[in-house]
Amino acid sequence: MGFLHDDKGEKSLMRLITLIIVLSGLLWGLIEVIAYIILKKYGIDFDIHETLILTTISIGVTGKGTQKAIEMLKKKE
Repeated sequence: MGFLHDDKGEKSLMRLITLIIVLSGLLWGLIEVIAYIILKKYGIDFDIHETLILTTISIGVTGKGTQKAIEMLKKKE
């Protein structure tokens, strides 16, 4: 059972979406850091969008956290 499978062993679309969102945020951040380094060599100012990148990653992580919390509440009932 991997990350993309739920506790029952079935494929989880929520986990796939979470993975895609978090990887997109990390890739976005990496691209902006590389762009910053390259443009800095040519004397061009470039601002890295830290808040937007961290928000994107947080959205992915928070969505999965919320799903897990709901699952735990359902188990108690």
